[in-house]
Amino acid sequence: ARVEGGETLPAVDRNRVAAIEIWDADNKVRLARSGDHWVMPERFDSRAMEQRMTQLLDGLKDVGQSELVGSNPSRHSLFEVAEGQGRFIKLEDGDGQTLLEVQVGKMDNSRGPQAPGTFVRPVGSDAVFRHPGRLIHLLLTQPKMWLERRLSDVPPQDANDLIKSVSKIELEFDDVAFGPVPGQPDNVPPGEQPETPENPERYRVVMECIEVPKEDVEGSETVGPDPSNPRRPPGEDPDATTVRKWRLVDPEPETDPEVYPSYPDTMTRMLLSGQWDDVVGNDPENPEYGLDEPVLSVRVTWEDATTRQIRIGKQVPGEEGAPAGAATFRYADVEGRQVVVRIGEEMINEWKKKRAEVMTAKDTQGAG
Repeated sequence: ARVEGGETLPAVDRNRVAAIEIWDADNKVRLARSGDHWVMPERFDSRAMEQRMTQLLDGLKDVGQSELVGSNPSRHSLFEVAEGQGRFIKLEDGDGQTLLEVQVGKMDNSRGPQAPGTFVRPVGSDAVFRHPGRLIHLLLTQPKMWLERRLSDVPPQDANDLIKSVSKIELEFDDVAFGPVPGQPDNVPPGEQPETPENPERYRVVMECIEVPKEDVEGSETVGPDPSNPRRPPGEDPDATTVRKWRLVDPEPETDPEVYPSYPDTMTRMLLSGQWDDVVGNDPENPEYGLDEPVLSVRVTWEDATTRQIRIGKQVPGEEGAPAGAATFRYADVEGRQVVVRIGEEMINEWKKKRAEVMTAKDTQGAG
């Protein structure tokens, strides 16, 4: 649509968009294309959520079809594009040149729910356009809302297949309590603060998976959870001639070394699909994070010898004024992620809880 004086609201070629800025009165987010994905330069080049980026670019594809609805500054507030209102978005090409910069106002449903629109005003112009679609919900100004926060970069649809090809899991951790920050009586009620020993005992658990002939496995026709057979491992082929069996190899058990398949499966799934809370840095060697001597580490090895490891370090200092019972976090890094993140201690405890269940179920003597 053309504005008096020759101004137009340009069409957007998504292939030319190299950077995007979104902001309002309180927050600002910058996203930049890096190869075949998007990153957040001000968040240590952390990956942005591809799905959210696709939704944003799809939402802008028809901006060139926007209709002029007015150019009277006295009416800007009616469209919520006056000074101090709305949100802003700017698109840049690879040379840093602006492709589009508009202020985004309120929704327009005057044409019915099947034809929604959004009022936008080019920065520096009095003209107001009606964009043929919903925009404001796509313009998130909180950085955490754009971050790809999964612990691994493995697509969720591939996780199940990867779990079936894990060959070894190594777990090490200090026997410390993961919970609220010690020594903060204003935040944590007395009696709820965990006691952290100066020299906690260190535990190591190693499990390996082997394929054994099904006929050699006692009760192999009823092994592991399954809707029709509560003891068959999930995803197991009922016609397979072998069965995947997990065994404890370190510490060497005194009795049956077998462990429930749900334990290693859950550990692997957490590493592939679990989420961290926020990114805090990009130097895992910084002693502030305590990753050189992690309080917990999990390393998963696959049949093709590839590995993925997570290391959990020091506790993140509690925020001033945090309420009692607020979530607590620890620093962590994940092999292949190139950033230091903070991860909730509630999730970390899941690795310890599962270990106790397995040891109780199969062999508690000599397994500490």
